[in-house]
Amino acid sequence: MKQPQFAFTAIRVLAIYFLVAGIGRLMDVVAPIMLSGSDAHVSAWAYLSLVLPGLVYVAASVFLWSKAEGLVLRIMQGQVEDAAEALPATRFASGELYKLALSLTGVILIVLTLPTLASTIIQLLQVNETSYTVTQPFLYSNWAVIMECIVKLGLGLLLIIKTQVIFGWVGRTFQQVRTNNQ
Repeated sequence: MKQPQFAFTAIRVLAIYFLVAGIGRLMDVVAPIMLSGSDAHVSAWAYLSLVLPGLVYVAASVFLWSKAEGLVLRIMQGQVEDAAEALPATRFASGELYKLALSLTGVILIVLTLPTLASTIIQLLQVNETSYTVTQPFLYSNWAVIMECIVKLGLGLLLIIKTQVIFGWVGRTFQQVRTNNQ
């Protein structure tokens, strides 16, 4: 793999990671939504503070994915003379790296989620064992965190198990978008 192709693939892999990280951060909204059904008051600023980081990740992902070729040309400017000629072959030629990136992102998502799930379950069990008066907001909050962790684990497993399907769908989608834009 030539240097421009590697840089192009690395930028696209980073875009995939940012997309999954953004989706994970957007899942942080689950707890306040469940709490808002109880007596707790959750302000619009609280929602914004939870949604904004996820949106930034997703926006960075879209930017990196769509501007990967331009970024490589800018990065490689002066270093490699045939960078512009080497890039068209990278469109989806390095599919194995994308599949590996999807799988690794799923693994990272699972590994980062498991400690949160375990500590939340342990906290629930400990409070249940030591106290007879557990407040509704506490229960809602912990169940929301558990549900969020389950969704993240499901997303991670989906990325690992269905890598081929997701890669095929992304490839077809971007090919269709590129065809429509020409």
